[in-house]
Amino acid sequence: MKITDKTPQVGLVSPTPPARPEAPDEAPGESTLASVVDRVDLSEEGIQRALIDKVRQSATDSPEIDWEKVAVLKKAIAEGAYQPDSSKVAEKMLEEMIDFSRL
Repeated sequence: MKITDKTPQVGLVSPTPPARPEAPDEAPGESTLASVVDRVDLSEEGIQRALIDKVRQSATDSPEIDWEKVAVLKKAIAEGAYQPDSSKVAEKMLEEMIDFSRL
């Protein structure tokens, strides 16, 4: 990625890293790679776009709709013959909520 605009973006990225205290076993001005920390702050819009991208990808990765199965279920519901197991439904709903919260 090539960045050509050098104008700092408020709230997106800090142009200068925060000062860190010297470690007791380091000489002043010396640092180790393990102590370097990169930080990026995303705007609210950036966070929302990232979430939308994850939801879109999840929808893309989902299997196709089985329309024959949908028709059978609609018929069973219309006839009053569909008796879902409420504990299984609740379990699946909780699983989906947990998976969604990890996005």
